[in-house]
Amino acid sequence: LFNLGQQIKDYVTDTFKLLSSEKKLGKSLLFEGSQGVLLDVDFGSYPYVTSSNTAYGGIFTGSSNGGKQLDEVIGIVKAYTTRVGEGPFPTQLDCEHGQQMGDIGHEFGATTGRKRRCGWLDLPLLKYATNVGRFTSIALTKVDVLAQLDTLKVCYAYELGGEIIDTAFPGIELTDAKPLFKELKPFTSCLNGENLDQSLEDYIQFIESELGVPVSFVAYGPERKELFQRKTIKWQ
Repeated sequence: LFNLGQQIKDYVTDTFKLLSSEKKLGKSLLFEGSQGVLLDVDFGSYPYVTSSNTAYGGIFTGSSNGGKQLDEVIGIVKAYTTRVGEGPFPTQLDCEHGQQMGDIGHEFGATTGRKRRCGWLDLPLLKYATNVGRFTSIALTKVDVLAQLDTLKVCYAYELGGEIIDTAFPGIELTDAKPLFKELKPFTSCLNGENLDQSLEDYIQFIESELGVPVSFVAYGPERKELFQRKTIKWQ
């Protein structure tokens, strides 16, 4: 541990002072968060959460950024839904398509190696995450996984307690939620020349219409070059 400490000691500093001085110089600050909104200790699907605030507010409590409104908040979202470990999962697929998603997308926990559960994109949860996270746009990743499936569905609402609910909320009983699906035309390729395949574009536009925020980036593979920019973001 001492030897490892020698490698990182030059990067340890008074971050409060550093960020304050950089802001005074007019520098741009970029924050990166980890773990999903649904793992947030306050706003997640308790008790299946982590021990800290992973959503928008965690930026300020963790960095002393003073609560200043951020210019851009990009939500990193898979084109389908996954969950590792226990917890409610309305759109989980215990079938061939769920298995395919996991195999093609290499869905295993980065730390534990546990296999992730997979299912169709859950828009009620994504709407909730968008509101809590104050996303100004979405980066939609792993669309190439869906390109290898012969069926494409998305959950647009839940049936719960005799009501139709299109947005999740704190305390919702997700274990009792019955997902309602819309079937879309599957796409077999992500690109058509220099543009996105039209069926993929239709999928993206449906997501945008439901969320009310644009999809700014689309990742169609694991390499940096496999990133398609659809919208200009504020700092560009």
